[in-house]
Amino acid sequence: MECSTTSRLLFIGIWNFCDDAGNHPAAYRTLKAEVFPADDFTALQVEALVSELIAAGLIEEYEADGKRYWHITGWHHQRIEKPNFKHPTHENRRPVEERSSTSRRPVEERSTPEGKCKGIGEGRDVDPSGAPVESADKSPKIPGPATPMPAEVDSPAIDGELLPAPKPKPPAKQQRAESTSAEQEACRATWAAYADAYEQRYGVAPIRNAKVNAAIKGFTRRVGADESPGVARYYLQHQDAFYARKCHDAGLMQQDAEKLRTEWATQRQVTGVTARQQERAGTMLSAVDRILAKREAAA
Repeated sequence: MECSTTSRLLFIGIWNFCDDAGNHPAAYRTLKAEVFPADDFTALQVEALVSELIAAGLIEEYEADGKRYWHITGWHHQRIEKPNFKHPTHENRRPVEERSSTSRRPVEERSTPEGKCKGIGEGRDVDPSGAPVESADKSPKIPGPATPMPAEVDSPAIDGELLPAPKPKPPAKQQRAESTSAEQEACRATWAAYADAYEQRYGVAPIRNAKVNAAIKGFTRRVGADESPGVARYYLQHQDAFYARKCHDAGLMQQDAEKLRTEWATQRQVTGVTARQQERAGTMLSAVDRILAKREAAA
C-alpha cells in the first residue's frame, strides 16, 4: 500500500522473468522491455519504480560475481520441483552498502518539479546490463551511502512522472463516434422514406416527435440500415385493415419489423383476411390427414 500503482504493477510483472530462486539481473532497460514493452516509459522511470520497491522491502539488490541482481524477498513461498537457477543465488551476495555511493542515488535526486528524471546521464551512465558506469562529470556527491527513498515517503511527484503523457482521442472513441454517425444517417434515410410514402398515401406529412423518433431508431436497428428505407415504404403500402385503422403508425412499424421485412423480401403480403384463409386451409388439411391416417390404419 505504500507503493504507487505503477510500481505495484512492475512488482507483479518482474515475477514472470525471475529465475526459480526469484533473482533477476539489475538491468533497467531489460526490465522495461519485459514488463512495459509497449508503454511510454524510460529506463530512468523504471529505475525510480525499482527504488520504490526496494524502499518498501519487496525487492533486495545484491552483487555477485561483479554484477548486480534483484531478489524478490517473498519468493520463499514458491515450491518448484526442478528449479533452474540462471543467476548467482541471493545467499552468495555481497552487501549493497559496500558499493560506491554513486551506484544508486535516492529517488529524490532523480526527480524534478517538471517531471524529469536526473541521475542517469548527469554524473553517470548505465550500460545495457544495468550496471552503473562512472562518467567524467566530477560534480559534488552527497556524502554517505546511497539509500532508497524511505517507505513512509510517498511523493506525489513520482506518480505524476510515471504516468504516460495525455494522448489524442483513442481509436475506440473514434469508432463509437463513427458508428453513431452512421446510425444517425440510417435513421434519417428511414424517416425520409417513411415520411414520403406517408404523405403520398394520406396527403399530409406525418407527425414527428420523440416517440416517433424512438420508433424509427428501433425499427432501423432491427431491420438494418440497408433495408429499413425499403421496408418503411412497403409498410405504407400495406393493405392490412389494422394498419389502416391506425393510419400506419410508426410504432406499429417498429413492433412488426421482422414480419414486414419478411413480406417485403418475399413480396407476399399477409393481411388479416389472408391469415384467416391460411388458418382455414391448414385446419382442413389437418382434418384430411387425420382421415387418411385412420383409413390406412384400418386397411
